[in-house]
Amino acid sequence: MIMILLLLVLLLVLLLLLLLLLLLLLLLLLLLLLLLLLLLLLLHYYYFYYYYYFYYYYYYYYYYYYFFYYYYYYYYYYYYFYYNYNYYYYYFYYCYNYYYFTSVCAAEGNRGFECFGLI
Repeated sequence: MIMILLLLVLLLVLLLLLLLLLLLLLLLLLLLLLLLLLLLLLLHYYYFYYYYYFYYYYYYYYYYYYFFYYYYYYYYYYYYFYYNYNYYYYYFYYCYNYYYFTSVCAAEGNRGFECFGLI
């Protein structure tokens, strides 16, 4: 009876060790997959380095400019209605600059009519 109990305990220990080994192998496989993904991403980034750098750099500053244009635009509305500035000249002047910037530079298409309120 004690021998059977010892055999069962030994079998249980062996099963636990096997399960632990399988878990370690699974973790190693996951680590290898993550390293492969990292390698692919690094190669992809290295291969398209200049395209992605200038693309996202450009679009970061495009949307940065776009945000601050509208920030300035609404602030200028506020400034106009409170201080009665030369509204039309500066409105069309800044619309012209925004239209020229977006029609020449933006890859999304011509969005210059937004400052005229047509879109």
